[in-house]
Amino acid sequence: MASIVDPYISNGTCYFAAGKRSHSSFIPCGNDAIGRQTCCGVADFCMSSGACFNAEFRQTYLAGCTDPQYNDEKCPNKPNLSNEPWTGLAYCNGSSEEWFACRKGGSSTLRSGDPCVCPEEPRTIAFKDKSSLDRIASLPRTTGSRIAFEADHYPSPQVIVTYRAYRPDPSLVPASLVPGGSHAPPQNVNRNGALTPVAELP
Repeated sequence: MASIVDPYISNGTCYFAAGKRSHSSFIPCGNDAIGRQTCCGVADFCMSSGACFNAEFRQTYLAGCTDPQYNDEKCPNKPNLSNEPWTGLAYCNGSSEEWFACRKGGSSTLRSGDPCVCPEEPRTIAFKDKSSLDRIASLPRTTGSRIAFEADHYPSPQVIVTYRAYRPDPSLVPASLVPGGSHAPPQNVNRNGALTPVAELP
C-alpha cells in the first residue's frame, strides 16, 4: 500500500539533546515522516548548516532536530553546549569561515539579549560556512502547516510503501488443509505398518 507524504508540511517532535524534548515553540524544518529534520523557532528561517534565524531579535542560532537520540546528521552540532535548548551563533575569523556557538543562559525559548560575539579562546566551533548563510525555508507558526521553501530548495514528494501481513479468511480454506480439520485426507497402512496419505482428486 503506497501513500504520498507531503514534504511541505512541518511535522514531528523536536529535541535539543538525546531524550530531551524542545519547547513547543521549536518545530521541524520539514516532514519527519520522510526523514529526520532540523528544528527552528516558529515563523523563523531555516538556514544552511542546520542554523536558524529570528528576524525579530536579529538572532542566528542553533536549536535541535527530530531525532530523539540526537545522532542524525540533521541534528546541529553544539559542542560543549549540548544540553542547551538553543545556542547563539557568531561568525568569526572571516578567512576561515568559522561559526562559533555561545551560551544563551539556558532559556528554553528564544529571547532577546546580549548579542553572541566572537568568544575568547578556546572557542566552540559549531560549523564552517560562508558569512552569509543560505536561506532554506520560512517556517509556519504551528506544526501541520505548510513551509515556504526557497526556490532552490524545493523538496520532492515522497512515496511511502507499507506492507500488511496477509491473513486468509478461515471460512475460505478447505477443511482438508486445516490441521485437525473434519476432512483430513484418507490414509493407507503400508507393509511396514506406517500410515501414508492417499492423494485425493480435487
